[in-house]
Amino acid sequence: MAQWLLMSDLAISSALNLDGGSSSGFCLNTPAYRERIDAFVPLPLVLLVVPR
Repeated sequence: MAQWLLMSDLAISSALNLDGGSSSGFCLNTPAYRERIDAFVPLPLVLLVVPR
C-alpha cells in the first residue's frame, strides 16, 4: 500500500503501512472534524502528524 500511495497523484513524498491490529487506535483533530477510536490493546507508542 505504501508503494501504491507513493505512485498515486496525491503528491505524497512519504507513506507508512501500519498493520491495523488490535493495538491500533486513531485520533483526528482538525477545525472541521474530530474523531477518536481507541485501541483494544494499549501501547505507549504514538505517531503524530502535524503541519509544517
